Amino acid sequence: MCVKYRFGVWLSLVEHYVRDVGAASSNLATSTMFCRVGRDMLFCCSKVINISKKILVLVFLMFLYFFLSSCSRVSDGRIAGVASKPYSDELSVAIFVDNDSTFQALVCTKSVIDHADERTKYRFFIMTSEDFDNNFKDEFKKLENDNFRIEFIDMLDPDNSNFFELSKDSAFHKLSVSKFLLKNVKKCVTLDPRTLVFCDLNEVFKQLDLKDIYVAGVPDISNRNAGEEFKNKVGLETLNQCIEGSVLIWNLELCRENAVYQKFFQYAKDHICDVSFCSEDIINAVCYNKIMDLPFKFNFDVSMESEDLDSKDFTNFVFSKQELEEGREKAMIVNFSRNCAWEDLRLRYARNWWQEARTLECFKKIEEKYIFQT
Repeated sequence: MCVKYRFGVWLSLVEHYVRDVGAASSNLATSTMFCRVGRDMLFCCSKVINISKKILVLVFLMFLYFFLSSCSRVSDGRIAGVASKPYSDELSVAIFVDNDSTFQALVCTKSVIDHADERTKYRFFIMTSEDFDNNFKDEFKKLENDNFRIEFIDMLDPDNSNFFELSKDSAFHKLSVSKFLLKNVKKCVTLDPRTLVFCDLNEVFKQLDLKDIYVAGVPDISNRNAGEEFKNKVGLETLNQCIEGSVLIWNLELCRENAVYQKFFQYAKDHICDVSFCSEDIINAVCYNKIMDLPFKFNFDVSMESEDLDSKDFTNFVFSKQELEEGREKAMIVNFSRNCAWEDLRLRYARNWWQEARTLECFKKIEEKYIFQT
């Protein structure tokens, strides 16, 4: 007899026994509730694993993206003549090189690097003449790291400079800087390879406001004291703005706006027979009234070492006695264009030049050229 209730069916003792024996034999007395919980846990674990895999894949793809971006930034612009996007606050430095000044350019570049602030990034443009030995490119490349990039500009390329139609002197490369650099390079320093740097060049940049100025340089003492004949040949009203060309800071943005490169070239063609055809003469004539003076310490010419400051009349002189003394004792940039440190160790700062040269991997070649052959 069976009686039904709302919560189930009433079973007899025999029926209970049969049911329980059958359940135990078929399920091995395993709790059905435990199986459900275990199954649910396995399902949740598989979900977590799938999500973790997706996260790992996403992290890997992000890492790969940043890695490739970093590689492209490091390698970008290392092909000769290709100007890449500069770093933020990156200083552009152009150095002019021919076969006779390769070692000097290496020492100059190394001096900039060794005295740079760790927060300053540099981008060097090595402007090469037709007789430059391309085997030395590797020596320059050895100086590169995260803060210093080096590129080569072949100045024989007609798209870079037309001045070789008039002169093959590498000093004329400085007249082309506003043309071959990309428009995002708004200012740059041009250095003669025979200079030696003792400061972070950002110290020079910070002192200047080149808003309405084409170029800044240290006053040229000899030209400012030249006579009427020279003034008339160059075509200047006065000589009180003449600057020396070994160290120059250019406002490339303004030079491009006013086609200064084209004016340089036209002036050179028009006056090639009238002047000694010095690149500084072209700069002083074309940039007249758009020139700024730099302190003497940013281009100390060692040839002035013989000047007797105590007996000199400074009344109408370009520099004061204090400026000259500071330039001698605390020079930021030294110029060996007239007197060479690699040939005369008696010169002031000559030992500094050799100390810098000793840090280069090609130092033995420098010794062979300037010590063992003299």
